[in-house]
Amino acid sequence: MELSKHGKRLIQQDIVLLETRLDVMLPEDYASFLLANNVASPKQAYISLYSEQLSEKLYVAVFLGESTNPEFDILTWNSEYQGDMPQHTIIFALEENDGMFIMVTTGEDRGIYYWDNTYSFEQSSDEGNTYFLADNFTEFLAMITSEN
Repeated sequence: MELSKHGKRLIQQDIVLLETRLDVMLPEDYASFLLANNVASPKQAYISLYSEQLSEKLYVAVFLGESTNPEFDILTWNSEYQGDMPQHTIIFALEENDGMFIMVTTGEDRGIYYWDNTYSFEQSSDEGNTYFLADNFTEFLAMITSEN
């Protein structure tokens, strides 16, 4: 998976500041991704992964990071949706069809999920619009395939 990087290069101090502002401890694999990429989008036309629960492909549009552009800024997105998510959960990427990829960083529900907050999929409702994808960020990245 080739990514185009956007924004400044982060250092460990930036990660500590992000953790403080997001009120989470970022998993090491995700923190390493941020240090290497910060904001990133696919160089290919599409990168996707398959959701077993939805029986659908999901397309990653952008990995959020620290940015002066609010469209790509992880703090802006998480501030906007903070009241709609459980504690210790962050939005880390956006899906092409307006959904979001979220990470629960602690507890028994820890893992990576797709949040269909706009109810794009038929299965989604007020009772359930969050779908488990992977136990951790490394597994999530391994699920991604590139498409032209």
